[in-house]
Amino acid sequence: MQQIGLPETIINAFVELDIENKNYWKILTDLDTPFDVIYIKQWNKRTEIINDVPILKLSVDTNLESINEYTKLSWIQVPLTPLSPTEITASWNNQFQYKQDNPTSGLKGLRPPQIGALHTIASKFTSKKDFTPLTVILPTGTGKTETMLATVVSQQCSKVLILVPSDSLRQQIFKKFTTFGCLADLGVIPKIINYPAVFLVKHGLKTEEEAIEIIESSNVIIATASILNHSSQAAKLKLFELCTHLFIDEAHHVAASTWNNIRENFKDKRVIQFTATPFRNDGKDLGGKIVFNYSLGEAQEDGYFKKISLKPIKEYDLKKSDIAIANKAVEQLRSDISQNYDHLVMARVNEKPKAEELLAIYQSIAPEFNPIVVHSGLTSSQNNQKLEELKTRHSRIVICVDMLGEGYDLPNLKIAALHDQHKSLAITLQFIGRFTRSSSNTPIGEASAIANIADVDIQGGLQKLYAQDANWDLILKRLSEERINNEIKLQDVIDSLRGNGGLDKQISLWNLRPSCSAMLFKTECQEWGISSLENLNLRFAQTWHAISNEDKILIILGVRNTPVNWGKFEDIDDTNHYIFILNWDEEREAVFVYSNDHDAFKTEDIAKVICGENTIQITGETIFKVLDNVQLPLVKNLGSSQVGAISFTQFFGPNVTDGLSQIEKSSSELNNIAVLGYENGDRVVWGCSQKKGKIWSPKAGNLVDWQEWSQNAWDKIHSEDEIDVNNLVKDFLKPIRINKAYKYYPLFAEWGETLQNVFEDKVDILFDQTEIPLFLADLDVFKDESEQLYIKIYTEDLFGLYRLNISDQFPSGYMYEHVEGSLISIKTHSSTIPFEEKMVKDPVRIHYVDGSMSYNCYLIQINLIDNTFDVDGLNQINWTVDITKESMGKARTRNTVQFQTLSMIQDQFEIIINDDGSGEIADLVALRQENNEIILSLYHCKYSSSPEAGRRLADMYEVCGQAQRSIRWKHAGLKHLFKHINGRNNKWLSEGFSRFVKGDLADLEKYRNMANTMPIKLEVTIVQPGLSKSVITEEISKLLACTESYIKKTTRADLKVWCST
Repeated sequence: MQQIGLPETIINAFVELDIENKNYWKILTDLDTPFDVIYIKQWNKRTEIINDVPILKLSVDTNLESINEYTKLSWIQVPLTPLSPTEITASWNNQFQYKQDNPTSGLKGLRPPQIGALHTIASKFTSKKDFTPLTVILPTGTGKTETMLATVVSQQCSKVLILVPSDSLRQQIFKKFTTFGCLADLGVIPKIINYPAVFLVKHGLKTEEEAIEIIESSNVIIATASILNHSSQAAKLKLFELCTHLFIDEAHHVAASTWNNIRENFKDKRVIQFTATPFRNDGKDLGGKIVFNYSLGEAQEDGYFKKISLKPIKEYDLKKSDIAIANKAVEQLRSDISQNYDHLVMARVNEKPKAEELLAIYQSIAPEFNPIVVHSGLTSSQNNQKLEELKTRHSRIVICVDMLGEGYDLPNLKIAALHDQHKSLAITLQFIGRFTRSSSNTPIGEASAIANIADVDIQGGLQKLYAQDANWDLILKRLSEERINNEIKLQDVIDSLRGNGGLDKQISLWNLRPSCSAMLFKTECQEWGISSLENLNLRFAQTWHAISNEDKILIILGVRNTPVNWGKFEDIDDTNHYIFILNWDEEREAVFVYSNDHDAFKTEDIAKVICGENTIQITGETIFKVLDNVQLPLVKNLGSSQVGAISFTQFFGPNVTDGLSQIEKSSSELNNIAVLGYENGDRVVWGCSQKKGKIWSPKAGNLVDWQEWSQNAWDKIHSEDEIDVNNLVKDFLKPIRINKAYKYYPLFAEWGETLQNVFEDKVDILFDQTEIPLFLADLDVFKDESEQLYIKIYTEDLFGLYRLNISDQFPSGYMYEHVEGSLISIKTHSSTIPFEEKMVKDPVRIHYVDGSMSYNCYLIQINLIDNTFDVDGLNQINWTVDITKESMGKARTRNTVQFQTLSMIQDQFEIIINDDGSGEIADLVALRQENNEIILSLYHCKYSSSPEAGRRLADMYEVCGQAQRSIRWKHAGLKHLFKHINGRNNKWLSEGFSRFVKGDLADLEKYRNMANTMPIKLEVTIVQPGLSKSVITEEISKLLACTESYIKKTTRADLKVWCST
């Protein structure tokens, strides 16, 4: 059916009686033909219809004098000659005007970004050869749909297929196109205009004939990709063949195969991709060419996009998270309504079952707001009926699953409750933050987003959001009374950096993560007065900067184009970005500088320009003070210069021993060094170079993290202790090559550094062809009577035994020889490597009773025995169980050492896990929160080899080894521990048991999230009822002293020992 645009309008008209047609009143108007004369049929008059003229009728009995602008009339006849779709398109010629709105003067028109997009599209359409898909980026709320409508009219697009992602958007776009939206109200098209013939595809097309019929009767065809995907191949191809244009709405879906396959059929036709964001969560490219990109920052500056208040909650217990978010959202809604804002809540979830759970929560919290649920599982009529309740305000809370985010037009949805990390957080926030021309009688205020920042998924979503567009950190205000100090400080630093230099408009300062690296300067600076970069003599193609006068921070981003090194081309360059961060610490009289290329910036020159000529870089041996207080320092690499010569030598791996020996003998001078060790209970790596005056660590963090790390480094090198490099390196751990097995008893073995740092569920151990997750496998080490070393890899059912032969007769000094059981391989996502080959690059580490460690044919001697163990520290237990039985097992057998241990600690912890078995962390893993710390307590239980307690050294070896080996879980963190326990617990659950004695996996997940902001304090307890306090031997005392010292130096944890009387 052909439709003509005749919107409601006030016109100048004269009413007169018609002499020829006495039962009609004749109206003379200032409208164009055929509406220059309109007839009104008088109330209840029987008369013939006048041909070929527009006729209206009265709704109630009214006389001529009473007719005014409020009189209700309806059409009896509109004299139109039916037009074909081609004729409709032709009628639009020169009907479109590029009028721009001017709010200050009251002139209506399109918004500047819409005008800009239309001109860009028009210019691209002039090309007869280039049919590259065009991408137009307009943030939600800036008029994307009206831009589509205007494109159809201005370019006289005759057969347009419009692809949309959802049924709700399909319906909405259909309604817009049938009336050209608000284009006539804006004055860019005439009030009287032929509307396009629009067809809404509601089901799959079956035949070519059906597709031809639709095309021949339509200007615009609107469909979803899924509906077209359910059409016959012949019908689809005919539809694509006969369409002249393809418009893709919400184009960030286009990389999905069903969408992309449709677009591939329009290679030689005009394709426009309209989207609010060019970023897909799957990382795939949209394809095509971005020809118009109106940024979020521009939208906000121009008043189309309001700031959003991110009001986070922090609930580590994810079971309580939804209730907390709902409470906060309802609290915000009540507050907004009390300020006369006509707001609604949109609660987003990813799954339908959770939506129903949330409905019960919101109904209990706010029954007066009549919460509703909408999702794709309901029919269109059911969803529309529910959404009507929102529009009438019968309901003010809608819980939706993957709906309402794209194209849905209800500007009052201003509160987003983010119960799940939505696949497109950017779209959700743009949706609630947009500024719209609202016809509501009550005002619309600022938008709010409620999210649980203790949820790691939400944290990751926000990081991705800031990475997408530098303007998000301007738009999204982070508000919370519960923020931790670091975040409050970071917010203040970022706020102080904004608006001075323009860097914040190029990159998100929230996402700036410098590595922990700095050059340090001593300064006599008295005043921070930098306002521009004019005096810095920067040599870059482009620079942006940010200055904080409050925090004394300067950040510079430089761009430099350099010729490619793989050829000579005039028009091909490598574009490189360089960052520079300077912080003047007035209290310490210090300057800290980070850069990814100090030479490019000439760091020392900039420091002097900003802080004065008396700004001197710290170099020389004092730099090495940063290594003070590092326990068990193992040199990863070092560089030295020969005394009296120019040559420089770099040492790595076992070769560092040669370098250290030369330094100790004063034949070489230490230049740079990187050391792995433990400091304040944490695993650390410190690197430093005395000539470059640079200190570094491999970790990275935000601006505040970097500031605090630099302050710590400064405080270390400015201690009053004198530095003697020769004595400093004397205590460093040195790998020494050996030609036979070490003489002491091997206490335990652990996987190499690489395997320890990988999540255990990402690695499998192959026993021949049987794959076992790493978290279910374990290592053992022992010697035979001939002092040969053996390494056993095992599970509850499988094992593989290898002999480690150490001798100079082997080219590498060692060889692993398979002796018995399965052949072992290590499988990761990328490769499967035999055990012997894996040991070359990531060898198993063997720890000995004297504290030393070896790998392959290298020994690192460590003196851990400072003194004997304090016997008074032994905790004597009155054992009431069979001390020769260790494990309570899945059935929780009571008459065991492990069960009595459990009964003694049960009330002290929130979570207790039975992790006993191959690959265990400890027999019992317990957690609680105390004084803003997470207490991770590990209990290593061992049975007695005799019913009577005594002084048997053999009873202590294994349990002390387990205690020492378990320190890795403090440094690995609760993310690794969570995956370890989850994998092992799933194995038990499949057999009808649980490893959780107290608490559950959700509780452990809460602690995992808490560990993002809370430190972990480790406790280690050895439980050996076979040890008698009264008869402890010197050997046992030394073993305990060695274990205590190792645990103390590496974690700062105290060792507790439970024994018998």
